Amino acid sequence: MNSSYKENYEISQSHKKKHFFTLRSMGSQKVIGTSELFNNAEDCLKTSNRVRKEAENAEIVAT
Repeated sequence: MNSSYKENYEISQSHKKKHFFTLRSMGSQKVIGTSELFNNAEDCLKTSNRVRKEAENAEIVAT
């Protein structure tokens, strides 16, 4: 559910100038996921958008 909302994603840059995104929970704003590192912001943004789009169709499975 958290991954369906664009506002839960935050794109950042590492100290080595690599880009990554984090996914935060809606309620507590805790980081619940971190992406791999990307060489540029455009690829990072494209991937976060792709993850968000795929999440819209994801099946929720009880554990």
